[in-house]
Amino acid sequence: MGTKVEPGKQETIRFARQVADHVQAAHNEGRCERLLLVAGPPLLGLLRENLKTVPGMKITEIEKKLGQYDALEIRKHLPKRI
Repeated sequence: MGTKVEPGKQETIRFARQVADHVQAAHNEGRCERLLLVAGPPLLGLLRENLKTVPGMKITEIEKKLGQYDALEIRKHLPKRI
């Protein structure tokens, strides 16, 4: 019998896979060569795991949970030049 995963965790896993699939498709079509990931530790780990199969893409990571902020506040937490 498989390991039971909480519904919230399962949704996060599904979301990370969907993001990775979207990024992979964009990369394959030549629309995405670089990616800046900004996420909290649990989601960032899942994204990293799912995106390691995208060869040739430059991925930069910022480990910060910023979902509680509006766009202006988020911008303050990011590097000036991205």
